[in-house]
Amino acid sequence: MAHRWQASSHKVQCMQNLWELACQR
Repeated sequence: MAHRWQASSHKVQCMQNLWELACQR
């Protein structure tokens, strides 16, 4: 439920969720 997060959500989920795979994608 974040409008301005959609842009930073990709990088945030990468570090917060430790999505190393999604980060390199």
